[in-house]
Amino acid sequence: MIKRFIDLKFKELFNSWIESSTVHGVPNIFRNKNWILKFFWTFCVLCSSGYCVFNLTKTLIDYFEFNVITEIRNERMASIQFPAVSFCNKNPFNLGKNGTIIDFLKKEILDLKNNISTLNEKNENTFLSLVDRDFHFSKLVNKYEHFLPNVSFGLNEMIVNCEFQINECNKQNFEYFWLPSYGNCFKFNSGKNSIGEKISIEDSKIPGKKYGLRLELFSGFLNKDLDLIRSSGINLFIHNHSTVIFSESDSISLSNGFEFDIVVSQEYSYKLSKPHSNCIKDPTSINSFQSDLYRKSIELYGRYQQKTCLIMCYHEFIKMKCDCYYPEALGATYNTSCNSNHQMKCSQNEYLNYLNSDHSLKCFDMCPKECETFYYKTMLSFADFPSPYYAQLMIDNPTYKDKWNFSSSKMIKKSVVAVNIYHDDISLTHVNETPAMNINQLISNIGGILGICVGMSILSVVELLDLLIKVLFHVFKKINSAQVQSRNES
Repeated sequence: MIKRFIDLKFKELFNSWIESSTVHGVPNIFRNKNWILKFFWTFCVLCSSGYCVFNLTKTLIDYFEFNVITEIRNERMASIQFPAVSFCNKNPFNLGKNGTIIDFLKKEILDLKNNISTLNEKNENTFLSLVDRDFHFSKLVNKYEHFLPNVSFGLNEMIVNCEFQINECNKQNFEYFWLPSYGNCFKFNSGKNSIGEKISIEDSKIPGKKYGLRLELFSGFLNKDLDLIRSSGINLFIHNHSTVIFSESDSISLSNGFEFDIVVSQEYSYKLSKPHSNCIKDPTSINSFQSDLYRKSIELYGRYQQKTCLIMCYHEFIKMKCDCYYPEALGATYNTSCNSNHQMKCSQNEYLNYLNSDHSLKCFDMCPKECETFYYKTMLSFADFPSPYYAQLMIDNPTYKDKWNFSSSKMIKKSVVAVNIYHDDISLTHVNETPAMNINQLISNIGGILGICVGMSILSVVELLDLLIKVLFHVFKKINSAQVQSRNES
C-alpha cells in the first residue's frame, strides 16, 4: 500500500515538474496526446541532447588541454634598463709584457705551436688543426688562470675611450671575470663594481648613439711567432645582468679596424606555469625543480637558466664518459679539465656519441624552461675605422703616445675596434601568455551550450534539486507515518 502511494505521489510530482520545467522540449513530449507529435518532440530532444553532449565534451577537452593565448605588445616607457655589456680580448695573452711567467708562457706557446704545425701536416684541412688548437689552447688558459693579471690584458690596457650617456665611464664600475677561451673579461652594468660590491643598474631614458655606451678597445699587436688565434679583435656579449654567458655561443665578434653600431631592443616573455607548462616560476629557489643539474646550476650561479643547464648537461656527459671536463666548460679548472691526448680523443668521440644519442632529450627532462625571461635583440652595422682625421687625433694625443705608442693610422687599424651600443627606442616588447579558457569561461560556455541546445539554465538545475527534495521529503514522511501506525497497532 505504501509502495503504491509512493509511486503515485512520485508520478504526480514528476508530472508537475515536467509541466513547469524550463527545459525546452521535454514538457511538450508529455503534454501532447498525439503520438506523432510525441515522436516528433522526442526526436528533436534526442538530436538536441546529442549535439549538446558533443559540444560539452569538446569544451571540456579544450579546457583540460590547458591551451594558451600569446599576446605581443610593444610599450614605450619613460626609462628602460640598459643591458649588461661584457667584452673579452680574442687573444687571452698579452705577450708584450715582461717577466718570468711570460717567459714560461712563451715557451709553452712555442712548443704548442710546433706540435700543432706537425699535426697540420697530417690533417686534410686547417679546421682539423683548429680542433687540436682549441683544445690545447683552452687548457693553457686554464693553466694560467691564477696568473692572468700578469699575462693577460687588463682593463686599463684595453680601454682607449669609454663614454656612457655623454659622461666618461668610471672604470671602477666594470666587473672582472674570466672565460676559459678568452682569459680576462670585463662586464659593464652588471650590478657589481670591480671589487664585487653591489651598485645600481643603469637605465636608458633617451634613444640614440650619444646616450648609450661608446667604447674604443685596444686588442694588442699580433706576433706571428707567438700568436695562436684565428682572428683578432674583441668578443662582445650583450645580456641581462643576471645571465651567465658562454664563450662558445653568446658572443658577437668585432674585428679590429671597424666601428660597430649595435642597436639593442629588449623583450620580456612570461609563460604560464603548471598546468599550462612545466616552466619554473622561481628560478632562484633550489626547491622549484628536482634534478641534480638544476640544483648545480643554482649553486654555481645563484639563478637558474635553462640554457646554462643544457650546456652543463652536455659537459657533464663528457665528464661521465671521460672522467674530465672539456677545457671550455664553465667552472672547469686545469686539474678537472681533460689534459692528455687520450682524454682529448675521448671527449671528441663522446661529442659525436652525444649527437647520435637521445641524451639531449634527457637533458630537457632535467632542465625545464623558466617562466620569465629577458631577451636582448641586436641589429648590427659597421663602418671603416679610423678615418685619417681621427687617426691623427689619436696619434697626436700624448696620453695615447705614452700608453699605446700609436705612430700610424695602419697601426691603429690593426689593434683598435670601436663599438656603440644603444637603444633606438625606449620601449619594451611584452610577450605574455594567458589561459585560452579559464574557469569562468568554461562555466559560461557550458551554460551557453545547455541553453541553446535544451534551454537549460542554473535555475533548471535548481528545479531538479527541488524535485528530488520533494520526493525524499514525501518518502521519509510516509515511512515515518507507517512506523507510527505500526507501533500504535501493536
